Amino acid sequence: MTERIIGNISERRWEFPQPTVLIESQSAPALAGAPVEQKYMRAFVLAKETDLVVTDFLLNEVYISQYLKGVLGFQLPEFIVVPDSDKGTLSGNILSNSESQDKILNWTKKWGDSVKVQFFNITSKEKELLNVLKLPSTSGNIDGSIEVGSKTGFRRFSNEYGLPMARGYICSTIKETALALENIFQNSNKALIKSENGTGGTDLKSNIVFSKEEINGGTLDDLILTKLAELDGFLGNEWVIEEFVEGNDGSVHVYINDCFKTEKPFVLGAISQDNSYVGGYWPSQTDEKTKTLIDYVSKVAVPNLQKLGVYGYHCFDFKGSKFLEDNTRPGALDFIDGFVGRISKHHFPNEKYSYYHMHVPISRPTTFNEVWSFLHSVMNPANAGNGKFLVVSNPEVLPFGRSLDLTAVCFGPTSSLDSAKQYFEVAKNYVQSIL
Repeated sequence: MTERIIGNISERRWEFPQPTVLIESQSAPALAGAPVEQKYMRAFVLAKETDLVVTDFLLNEVYISQYLKGVLGFQLPEFIVVPDSDKGTLSGNILSNSESQDKILNWTKKWGDSVKVQFFNITSKEKELLNVLKLPSTSGNIDGSIEVGSKTGFRRFSNEYGLPMARGYICSTIKETALALENIFQNSNKALIKSENGTGGTDLKSNIVFSKEEINGGTLDDLILTKLAELDGFLGNEWVIEEFVEGNDGSVHVYINDCFKTEKPFVLGAISQDNSYVGGYWPSQTDEKTKTLIDYVSKVAVPNLQKLGVYGYHCFDFKGSKFLEDNTRPGALDFIDGFVGRISKHHFPNEKYSYYHMHVPISRPTTFNEVWSFLHSVMNPANAGNGKFLVVSNPEVLPFGRSLDLTAVCFGPTSSLDSAKQYFEVAKNYVQSIL
């Protein structure tokens, strides 16, 4: 999408603002070393001919050539596949291979000093890689991005600048945790224990629920030790004890270009199960609570992030009227929203559209090629005479038996969230009848 500036605010972005090296390393502690997690490469659906996508495995050729290029008509990025040196993450594999580093740097020469690196997770490993490549990141201040992107760091940021969060405490000992829980249980029956650098919610050991009823005459310290052990080594040096809040799930998304310019924040509706993300939708219902959160992002969070030099993608998850965290990276829904937006731009510009996206559980491992064999006609926007089509966005994890990431899109004057959801349910039932 061509960038349009209104004052210092630009329109919603569906592509990267400069030539970009996409290193979508899954480096969060819960993801590192897990083969299936390392196959979640999604940013290439947003990359264009001025970008470079780096992986340590071959992407599905049917998905790239027949779907993205052939059916959707995308201009594709260049690709570099680096050797998998069994270092646990893509960043680690690049760091262990100087030839791969040279290939990346040789590609950047055609673009001069305008190139930046876009990561997925940002950890000390990505900081090390940037130091080796001597390239700037879209995230700006890497140390600041790592800090604000942690559960403890975002709570400190929110406390300092007055962002509304659920009542909570940063802890590093059993005693502090017990005191925090006692305080929360005075007015609430549930609390969350959040690991310092978790991702993926309860499903990936990022957080765990602690109910007041579980104490039931037991020793609080013993129960805390049991709960912390359930986080399976991903707790971190500090963690957050937070009141469990109710309300609609969603996220405020914003791209911060630099210390002078930012994009306009927008909201996507999110769907969660057991405190884990499972999907989302557009358009979201923007009530007064949500409008207030958008104001906090644009008037409080963004200016102070700019002062810290923390730029790039930010995805502020919220529930009800409270922020939960800031993903200082593209959120899972950024890829879906961007993907659908890019299709919209190419196939039905200026048309109204809506979409509904969820993980669709399947009963057995599959491949994108098999999915393509029975869904290809309804994945082609050119065939959408009824104003409806489907999008698939996670081809590489299907052989591991992971859910199919399916998005139902409706476009045209009569499109609505309800129509997209209804179409999704029909498509889900069809997919599950085969898989």
